[in-house]
Amino acid sequence: MNNVIVFKIGGSVVTHKDADTVILREALIKDIAKEIRLFIKAHPQTSLLLVHGAGSAGHRESKRYGLS
Repeated sequence: MNNVIVFKIGGSVVTHKDADTVILREALIKDIAKEIRLFIKAHPQTSLLLVHGAGSAGHRESKRYGLS
């Protein structure tokens, strides 16, 4: 049986939360991607489920459509 790891990246980790528009934190996203790649190579029998938040963009849209 394979192990499954759930890895959640919060939206405020990959975007600037206080910005008026969506500004990606590209360097941080690349660093996270490299770490994920290293993990996958080191643990080939483990499944990785990646979940991400919406960050500030998601908060604005959920308010816009009355979902929050």
